[in-house]
Amino acid sequence: MRKYLGILTGCRLFAGISEDEILRLLGCMKAAPSHFRQSSPILREGDLLASAAIVLDGSVTLSRRAFAGSEDAGRIPAGGLIGLSNAFIPEKLGFTALAETDADILFLSVGQLLEPCPNTCGCHLRLIRNLAFLLASDDSAASARERHLCRRTTREKLMSYLVSEASRQESCEFDIPLDRKALAEYLAVDRSAMSSELSRMRSDGLIDYYKNHFILKRS
Repeated sequence: MRKYLGILTGCRLFAGISEDEILRLLGCMKAAPSHFRQSSPILREGDLLASAAIVLDGSVTLSRRAFAGSEDAGRIPAGGLIGLSNAFIPEKLGFTALAETDADILFLSVGQLLEPCPNTCGCHLRLIRNLAFLLASDDSAASARERHLCRRTTREKLMSYLVSEASRQESCEFDIPLDRKALAEYLAVDRSAMSSELSRMRSDGLIDYYKNHFILKRS
């Protein structure tokens, strides 16, 4: 596992935990990487998930079934987490994870994550605190999206999202982390209709933008 320590120290789950402590924790959890060939499934939509996963090498694409086939749900690079929240919910997985390239994946047992070691070592306690923070962050992000989606029109959804980003970044001028395709999927709107609405919002003096850079003109 030593060759993956550079990736693991950058993973949010192990924030503030040293390399030696990470190795000790992985040993306690009996965690070992699994290799997946390009395009092979790592997790399948409809499965019940008992483990979270960390991408150690390569990248993973997420997709979910839609009425007209499948739709992209995101891409997870090396160091990213998959299914952390889902592993705590006894519901079927809402996405499929495929290896975009040959990939090494580390599966972590949720039960082992929550069960402190007999020595109650500080690094395990830190791991549990990191886990709680990540789950709270995921819940907050999901709640924010629900607030945007409950808006009636595409313009209202866009303004709800842009205002929340401006507030989060404490500036009326900011970059968003989504391209147009991902933004349309996030807001559950038609991409071409959304692009047209953005143009109208700029003409109306509400916003200005260039690619992913936005300026709120007035609230």
